[in-house]
Amino acid sequence: MPGPARWLCLVLAGLAAAAAATGPAAAVSWAGTPAEAGAEEPQPPATCCSGEPVRIVVVDLETGEELWSAPARAGDEIWYTYTHSADKTPVQSLLRVEAPPVGLVLVLERYLWYGAGLEFRSDRGVYLDGRWVVVEAERAVGRLPLRVAGTVEQEIIVGQNRTTLSELAEYGARVMLEVRP
Repeated sequence: MPGPARWLCLVLAGLAAAAAATGPAAAVSWAGTPAEAGAEEPQPPATCCSGEPVRIVVVDLETGEELWSAPARAGDEIWYTYTHSADKTPVQSLLRVEAPPVGLVLVLERYLWYGAGLEFRSDRGVYLDGRWVVVEAERAVGRLPLRVAGTVEQEIIVGQNRTTLSELAEYGARVMLEVRP
């Protein structure tokens, strides 16, 4: 598989592997789903458990430059949404912010149609929510490495703040989604 499709499949496989290594998750809050997230609005710095400011950042892995950030608190939800490169169907991954050193926790992945690289195991809390197949994960991933796709939109939503990776970096760039003070 050439180019961007190969890298997107690698990212999807990483999320699926993270989900596969865990047991059933606790109850999931659906507040703040991608459909409910609003326009970007400036927010004051958030604090985490220790009282230090916490931000969700996208970092360019080649230069170390912070390309985007949004305030967050321990327990806040982050949605990473994209269109599956082969099946052209939406995929949504819900992550939760935890205090360092844990960082990001993959809570669940949901999709309309099963495609290559997506998680599906009957022993992992798989269920239907309307049209969505939901796979519970509850797996600490720390940081999430991503490659900017040229064929699909990849969006990150943190509360009222949102961005697309293609707005931040060129096609093919390697970036990292992580929690920073």
